[in-house]
Amino acid sequence: MGDTAKPAPDTTEPFLQRFHRRKLAARRGEALPPEPAPAPVAESEPPAAEKPLLTDADMPPVESLTAESDFSGFLSAGVSEALRRAALRRLWQVADVAWVDELDIYAGDYTDFEPLGGLVTAEMRHRLAREAARRAEALLDGEEEAAEAGPVVDATETPPDGPDGEAAA
Repeated sequence: MGDTAKPAPDTTEPFLQRFHRRKLAARRGEALPPEPAPAPVAESEPPAAEKPLLTDADMPPVESLTAESDFSGFLSAGVSEALRRAALRRLWQVADVAWVDELDIYAGDYTDFEPLGGLVTAEMRHRLAREAARRAEALLDGEEEAAEAGPVVDATETPPDGPDGEAAA
């Protein structure tokens, strides 16, 4: 293993490559070069101290706001809470927020479902069998009221309705 030349810290080097190179150097016990200082970021907006503080007097009347209006001024620290709430209430009135996110679990129409028809699930059969066993036990114990609760439907029978849920003719 000869002495390999290490690349100089380069801000154009991808992060993962630089991370891997520095990790290998640390494992070998080599001295790590200092990190280059990040390039200064040019600020596109003046700092908050230089921005003028908007107040209630600077805001347009709430009634004149439309969906295309800029509501961000109403979120300024100098605007009163009452005016801010009135502007946000107006935003909900004029904005088109009637869209439904299709990824939302509650977005589906669960009022229109396909009836089971003649389908009897295993859970239904299990419940009917438990009810029949309970009634049979009640008859053996002499509890006539519990046994007279109604007929037990056989879980293997087809219900009186047809397979489509329509009454049989």
